[in-house]
Amino acid sequence: MLLELTAALLAASSPLCPSQTTVEVRVDARVVDQNGKPVANVEFADSWAWSEGRWRGSMSCGAPGSRQPLRSDEQGRLRGVWVESPFSEPLLGYSPDRRLVAFAFSKGDPTTHLYSLRGDVVLAPAVDVVGRLRTTVESPRGELKVTVLRPHPDWPAAQRGVTLRLEAPNFCLPLPAGTYQVRIGYGFGSAPWRTFIAPAGRAEFDLGPVTVPPKPFDLLGEVLPDWSVGSSGDPRADQISLAKFRGKPLLMAFDEWGGPLTAGTSVRPAMAALTSHPRRSEFGIALYDTSMRTPEQKAAAVPDAPVVERLFTLVEPSPHSDANELYGSRWAIVVLDADGRLVHCGRAVPDAVAALERLLR
Repeated sequence: MLLELTAALLAASSPLCPSQTTVEVRVDARVVDQNGKPVANVEFADSWAWSEGRWRGSMSCGAPGSRQPLRSDEQGRLRGVWVESPFSEPLLGYSPDRRLVAFAFSKGDPTTHLYSLRGDVVLAPAVDVVGRLRTTVESPRGELKVTVLRPHPDWPAAQRGVTLRLEAPNFCLPLPAGTYQVRIGYGFGSAPWRTFIAPAGRAEFDLGPVTVPPKPFDLLGEVLPDWSVGSSGDPRADQISLAKFRGKPLLMAFDEWGGPLTAGTSVRPAMAALTSHPRRSEFGIALYDTSMRTPEQKAAAVPDAPVVERLFTLVEPSPHSDANELYGSRWAIVVLDADGRLVHCGRAVPDAVAALERLLR
């Protein structure tokens, strides 16, 4: 299950996180407790997971093999390079016993445009924020998502967060005392934003039960809501509704079609290969464009080869149609049966093809 804390901040360019903007942060800080005493072996990371009975940290961006958390030495010194993610999550640091915790934010130099983390990072006693998920849907991906935003110390109006993953719907988040915004999600659905204060001096704060409504991509066996077409590269598509694909299984890929950043390097070739599938005539294929680009930006974009937009029906929804609101995500590959019921939702083409072939047996 996934506990996800995210945020957004302007960052400089770096190639380490594909198709996004990252910033390289030079770290040379000192980790201390509230009395100014150095604390050794404190791990700082922007992504945390509760796994096998312990918290495990990692870095979201960076070269493969270099995503281990930063760790303070015996003198409390924290040194290294932190590749800050495109969403500018801060680092979250835990002492070895997880009873001391701190957020650490990068700071940019307006003259050099370089980013760094320096000075003292002061740990505070952790407040265990606990909560309980309530949902009526068993998510296909089984992911619990909780987005907790924390004010940035230099820009109080700006909210920042960190990614954590959990294994159970009854969750516990060790956080510093303070004010947070929180949104809890499960699968593709999420509850509304809430604000809470984790009070200083308390060991635990109970967030209470949270009910998460499902989204259509969670509802295996259900018929997806139909799209609303604004325009399309396929002149027939403005006359095609989702219902008109009934009678055959349908594979539909949701992504930012029409641009070079679509779906990563593996999706386009895998989709193009479906043209030679031995049973191609027995199923339909459609591309759903979730791009937020303007028509001018789309015209300037040059897709990576192969240009699969010319191979399959391309659906460009009307300007007021958002796939994230309508279905629960802007990036997914789904398979519907001949009656239009959802039988698979994921991110990998091979998994979708396997689900499709099970329908064709």
